[in-house]
Amino acid sequence: MQFKIDFNQYVPVQHGPTQAYFAFRVTENKDFDTAADTDTYTCYPILPKGTINTRVPHYLPKAELQMILLLL
Repeated sequence: MQFKIDFNQYVPVQHGPTQAYFAFRVTENKDFDTAADTDTYTCYPILPKGTINTRVPHYLPKAELQMILLLL
């Protein structure tokens, strides 16, 4: 998938149980590296065309999220 998101504002992640792609806004959530697995993230689905649907927030625990490594 080719992401068309602002990487200065959003971090792409994959939801482990569903394998769906989401992104969370950096300013709305705790630092991913220092957050506890029980912390909840406000995530937005990434559509097939690579854009984010910010009208449909999902509240997901960090334990279910996997960082997506991107080569820039």
